[in-house]
Amino acid sequence: MRVPKDNPQYHGDFGLHFTGNCVQWSCLLADMNETKKEERPSVLSLTWRDTDKLRRFVTETGKILPRRKTRLTAMEQRHLARIVKQARNMLQML
Repeated sequence: MRVPKDNPQYHGDFGLHFTGNCVQWSCLLADMNETKKEERPSVLSLTWRDTDKLRRFVTETGKILPRRKTRLTAMEQRHLARIVKQARNMLQML
């Protein structure tokens, strides 16, 4: 259902609208995002010796997974790549 742009329920160019109170919906989403960030362990604290944890970010063939699959920030992905390469060099991860 298309909603005209002058309608208060209009949100964005896709013509989508939410029923109910939008303020409560945005608060609910904000609460969900905060809990996800707290549950995720820090990748920056990993070292090349943590091979069990590093295997989560590597395919079966040994390739490092891209950011869109790992959901890491750019800084975390660079750190992860450096650590995985160090582990490979030390023959910890084969």
